[in-house]
Amino acid sequence: MPDNICDLTISEYLEALACKSATPGGGSASALIAAQGAALFSMVCEFTQPSDESLLKINQICLVTQTKLLRLVQEDIDAFNTVMNWYADKGSYQYEKAIETAITVSLDIMREASTLADTAEYLSKKGNKNLISDVAIGANLLSAGIESAYINVLVNLKTISNDLISRETKEQSRNYLQSSDRLTKTYCSIKDGL
Repeated sequence: MPDNICDLTISEYLEALACKSATPGGGSASALIAAQGAALFSMVCEFTQPSDESLLKINQICLVTQTKLLRLVQEDIDAFNTVMNWYADKGSYQYEKAIETAITVSLDIMREASTLADTAEYLSKKGNKNLISDVAIGANLLSAGIESAYINVLVNLKTISNDLISRETKEQSRNYLQSSDRLTKTYCSIKDGL
């Protein structure tokens, strides 16, 4: 396997995801599906006649978010591998730090996907109407990325002993889940209008 999971072809990635190995796993898949949502929004921007500079800025945000999410595909793998390196010594400082890093990566996935909730709403109204289904699918993928990353947050919070980090993580997660709800609302609004 290459040093960076993103260097694999789609078929190779899916083969790696399906094999008897802990990585790549659900966390990297969460980041990847969210990156696909960002890419779809970028495509819609490319096919929409810009009425002002805002669409160019939105497209740039989509591209930057896509890049960050792709980076998080690998970061999740690295974080989980570190957790597994210290798994036999669960009570150690190193294990606790590895879990905190894994939580941070999951929160980063949620945060990056959340940044496009406004974009989903904007494109549902002002995007190229011939690509409205791509807006809906993009919103759905971003929401799925947030919700999927949240599962990893919850799993990792079960093993952390730092109450302050646990409380702060839950608070951050709530904010990102609100963005997921907004993305789902956009998806449903488009679906119901078809």
